[in-house]
Amino acid sequence: MKKKPTLGSILRKVSVFRIMPRLLLGMILVLFQAWGAYAESALQKSKVTGSVVSAADNAPIIGATVVLKGTTSGTVTDFDGNFTIEAGASDVLVFSFVGYKTQEVTVGNRSNIRVLLEEEVTDLDEVVVIGYGVQKKKLNTGSTVSVKGEEIARQNTVSPMTALQGHTPGVSILKTTGEPGAGFKVNIRGMGTIGNSQPLYVIDGVPGGNIDYLAPSDIESIDVLKDAASAAIYGSRAANGVILVTTKKGKAIGAGSNPIKANITYDGYYGWQNLYKKLPVANAQEYAVLLNEARVNSGQPLLDFAGLVPDWEKIQNGSWKGTDWIDELTVKDAPIQNHAVNIFGGSDLSVYSLGLSYAGQDGIFGKPVASQYDRYTMRLNTDFTLIRNKSNNMDILKVGETLRYSYSTRHGIGTGNQYWNDVFSSVVASPFLPMYATDEADLAYPYHYAIDWNPQEASPIASMVYNRGLNESKNYNLDGSIYAEIQPIRNLRYKSSFGYRMSASSYRSYNPVYKLSATSFRNNDRVNHNMSAGYSWTWENTLAYDFQLNSVHNFNLLAGMSAEKWGLGENISGENIKSLFSDFEHAFLDNTPIINADGTTKLGSSPWGEGGILSYFERVWYSYKEK
Repeated sequence: MKKKPTLGSILRKVSVFRIMPRLLLGMILVLFQAWGAYAESALQKSKVTGSVVSAADNAPIIGATVVLKGTTSGTVTDFDGNFTIEAGASDVLVFSFVGYKTQEVTVGNRSNIRVLLEEEVTDLDEVVVIGYGVQKKKLNTGSTVSVKGEEIARQNTVSPMTALQGHTPGVSILKTTGEPGAGFKVNIRGMGTIGNSQPLYVIDGVPGGNIDYLAPSDIESIDVLKDAASAAIYGSRAANGVILVTTKKGKAIGAGSNPIKANITYDGYYGWQNLYKKLPVANAQEYAVLLNEARVNSGQPLLDFAGLVPDWEKIQNGSWKGTDWIDELTVKDAPIQNHAVNIFGGSDLSVYSLGLSYAGQDGIFGKPVASQYDRYTMRLNTDFTLIRNKSNNMDILKVGETLRYSYSTRHGIGTGNQYWNDVFSSVVASPFLPMYATDEADLAYPYHYAIDWNPQEASPIASMVYNRGLNESKNYNLDGSIYAEIQPIRNLRYKSSFGYRMSASSYRSYNPVYKLSATSFRNNDRVNHNMSAGYSWTWENTLAYDFQLNSVHNFNLLAGMSAEKWGLGENISGENIKSLFSDFEHAFLDNTPIINADGTTKLGSSPWGEGGILSYFERVWYSYKEK
């Protein structure tokens, strides 16, 4: 049975349902009023003042930029580092100045803001390598150029000198020839000395050496000393400037003296090379017109090409344009590649760095015997701390070594003057000459085709193959150094180092019997073989001391001696005819057993030009507050 509601319960329900909507509406109105008041206060601009100073010494920063974030509205600080700007409580002020880290500050309820800007570490705090030491970049007053190894590796070049082109202002770097593996002519600020403009190369502190045999991936940095003041410590031999090369050193991974797993990196690329722009040459029809024009100008009768040039009908009707010797000489999609593996690691007491690399490049000229260059390198650098003062973390005795080995092979074509340049010979060759022989009598000489009207003209491709195409040169280079450094008191360092450099090379070629024209022939084949080997050494001792007076006067003192000996080597060469084998593979003097007294058998040997130097040097640096 349902219970009847009482009058009181009915009134209570009615009052609750009537009051609830009013309460909810009141609460919403209160929230809107609060939000409106907040928005009004946030949007309301007021004058904000403040100052910008350096966190290092509390010195006012003049001309610092103060900008409202997200707008172009802003101001700069005055001579006392003060500023005034209109900003709201929710605005963010962005403070910036050259050489300092940018900082953002929310205004909030503050009317005065003091900002401390921290100095930003820039490349001015980096160190550059100079003669027998390093120096902060901002303190270096000499004319120098520094290129980091990362920039060199990014260029994807076989030689580090190619990567330096365009990155070293004031330094002219030109390749001696366009062949792969060819050397470079380097001029620093123009011609330095008469007859020889090459700078002095110093690799890992050892004067001398050849930068062409270094892999770009092995280089930490290259520093060029361009002016006399910077290069003076190396004496008169630095008259053409100095190029300092530092190879990669080991890096400690983590902390402590426990063995650390090695870090392994790989860097490689593979690409193709093609002729960018071809030199335009005349085709067969144009060549015939030029020949007859020359005869008209000389008062001679026109040539009857129909009776002199084979396949003249094809030339006349345009079905054959003649031989384009530049096209025949050019290699399409010549490969270039480089592969390098670097392994480094160590602890706080010993570090090591190992690098292995291969580089290969084919030339874009010289088909079918195009130039080719291959290089294999190995590098090992280690450093060991034998004695360390743990109380002040000072290394008392350190030893280390650098070791580099390279092996390269190269074969090429003629790149000399006009009489020994296969590209020039192809430019001036007659387009009437076919590339290959079609007459059975000429099958022994596949690049030759006789032309009745000019029996002295020979195929430039055949001349290149038979005279210069079958050759190979090999180069072996071993460079290394060991050092010991003693630091009895802090910043007083005595260092003794000994460097050794060995190089050996060989060149071998074969010239077969051929007959290309009335003036281009060889009746006897020829074998040529040359070899050389030698070494040099360097011993250096330096004493350096860095100290500071009254926290503002900075001194660096250096004194040392250097002893060098070079030219300790010899050459031997031989040449003979009538090889037992008619190929390059067996082109050795042992395979030419007949000794001829008519001068075709040649033997010779000679020593290298021996020399040495003993020098003493000193240097004093001073800076006031690192200014």
